[in-house]
Amino acid sequence: MGISFPEFGLRYRLSGAAAQLARTDAPLKAVALDWGFTDASHLHRTFCRRYGCTPADYRKRVLEH
Repeated sequence: MGISFPEFGLRYRLSGAAAQLARTDAPLKAVALDWGFTDASHLHRTFCRRYGCTPADYRKRVLEH
């Protein structure tokens, strides 16, 4: 695959969190816990690195389309 297992796991969890943000109005804290992040700030930091926007901005963009 060309990536390490921890990186694969992180990408999987971020993808799942993004999907949950797009289809529910669950608070970020709940999404973070559902996908195994330590807390909402951990999800926020890693989400911004991967997607280039905050989870709230991502949710807003998805809901606009």
